[in-house]
Amino acid sequence: KVFREGVISLYGVFTCLDTSTSAASQIMASPSKERRPAARQTAPSAKDAASAVKPATLPRVSYRAMSFYYSWYGNPRVDGKYIHWNHKVLVAGGKSFPGGGDIGADFYPQLGAYRCGMVLVGTLLRSDSCASILKILRRNGAVAVVFVCSTLQARGLLVVFRLQRQNFYSAQRTMYRVLLGTTVETYVASSNDPATIRAHMRMHREAGIGVMVLSWWGRDDFVRTSLDFSSGGSKTDFNMRKIMDIATEYGIKVAFHVEPYEGRSAQSIADDAKYIQLEYGEHPALFRHVDRNDADSRGRPVLFFYDSYKLGESEWAKVFDRNGAFSVRGKPWDVVAIGHIVNAGDAAAIRRAGLDGFYTYFATDGFTYGSSTGNWNTFHEEAVRHGLLFIPSVGPGYADMRIRPFNRANQRSREGGAYYRRMMQAAISSRADYITITSFNEWHEGTQIEPAVRKRVEQTATGGVFQYQDYGDKDPSYYLQLTRELLRGWVPEDFNL
Repeated sequence: KVFREGVISLYGVFTCLDTSTSAASQIMASPSKERRPAARQTAPSAKDAASAVKPATLPRVSYRAMSFYYSWYGNPRVDGKYIHWNHKVLVAGGKSFPGGGDIGADFYPQLGAYRCGMVLVGTLLRSDSCASILKILRRNGAVAVVFVCSTLQARGLLVVFRLQRQNFYSAQRTMYRVLLGTTVETYVASSNDPATIRAHMRMHREAGIGVMVLSWWGRDDFVRTSLDFSSGGSKTDFNMRKIMDIATEYGIKVAFHVEPYEGRSAQSIADDAKYIQLEYGEHPALFRHVDRNDADSRGRPVLFFYDSYKLGESEWAKVFDRNGAFSVRGKPWDVVAIGHIVNAGDAAAIRRAGLDGFYTYFATDGFTYGSSTGNWNTFHEEAVRHGLLFIPSVGPGYADMRIRPFNRANQRSREGGAYYRRMMQAAISSRADYITITSFNEWHEGTQIEPAVRKRVEQTATGGVFQYQDYGDKDPSYYLQLTRELLRGWVPEDFNL
């Protein structure tokens, strides 16, 4: 259709671009140009979603491998402001990062904006065909359009940002210079963008991870957070169904990581379990652990409780002991409850309170008793002895100096992947039931396996130039590839046809 309207050449590149500023002026400086307003973002239709992906054609995954996933990021375009990318420095009087190129993290994401698409660069035979081509592209799914037409030599440049479901993050930045003659700056954006979610789902498939454990700050949680990261909270329940719908397209399962939201109590936890079952219990993406004693043959949803030690043992027993005041046991909204081991006595307290198992979360070996890999065999033995689940958490490294400049003792170098290999081997050697990965995208703490890129930025708050860490001589997607390699060594039966 566009060729019939006068396009005489067309190139396509997958990329993430900065549409928060004047992309047209970044792309081409022309003596005469006409700029059209961007189209409003629209969600893909149900028909498009249903036909988007066939999981059987995607890389195989293990549902014993889980990643901790954070959907709390936002940007001005989608959410009206930066959320979480503008994390504050956690010292007295610490300032917040502005977002965009200067974020509260030691690494910078390759997806940048979390707002990806296809760039179409074309040459027009007639500049007066711009308007009709714009209509065609919008009817066919263009959701953010920057249109530049030049009368110079009857030629023009067409640039379209279009949501796609392909492998966004594999685009090569060098192609910008070839096709556009300039460097296009990325910007960090919203976890609510369906393109971002689809890109992350595909990364999970490539890494071999079958379960996403989503950070969840409770019901109606846009401003319900106990941490002043973003001066606006996060939409972790607001976008849960959107994420689960897209997860279904990719054959990915979803579990809940219940955070220590303000007011978390025995009563609220019991209410949360009921809410999650009523709201999401029939969703095909909901991950369930099957135990031979479960009344429901499908098993029960899995809820991880971060910082569970902050609530007393007797309070947890009110929810997970059969005789507790708010007990969920034996109810239709019963769940598999996984407590967080931090201190030496936490495993025993979790067991006495009636929970179903324990996990370690932290990616820093030695940071806590729970995250010290030398204790993991003991944890597994205790879990087996009492019929519980032990779920160790492994990470590729730890780096949070931009937001916690006082925390140097707990930084862990990635060592080109060697640190990750050691933690994973310790988890495998413990004979764990499941292994969790800290994290897929906790950028603030530098534990992500999501692709990162080399980047320098002028620091707004402190001045000077900051050089983000990166993966050295490794490919940006190296930790996805390494994760798959390590998981395949652990459970080869999940990856072999």
